Amino acid sequence: MVFAVIRRGHLTAIGMSWLNSILGAWIFVSPWVYGYTGHMDRLINSLFMGFIVFCAGLVAANSERMSHDTTSTV
Repeated sequence: MVFAVIRRGHLTAIGMSWLNSILGAWIFVSPWVYGYTGHMDRLINSLFMGFIVFCAGLVAANSERMSHDTTSTV
């Protein structure tokens, strides 16, 4: 969330969105890294939150590029 707030304040800081995507991927795989796959509620929470953070980071990283592309017809 901190990176998203920084990104919101500095619209040209695309790296923050990519960092959010990386952190989302880490959240997604963390149950297997830390070995808490037996706790179903923690596993499901990590999978969903990791997926949401990863996708939101990708969308944010790519939306800046598309909004400033003067050749785009979209």
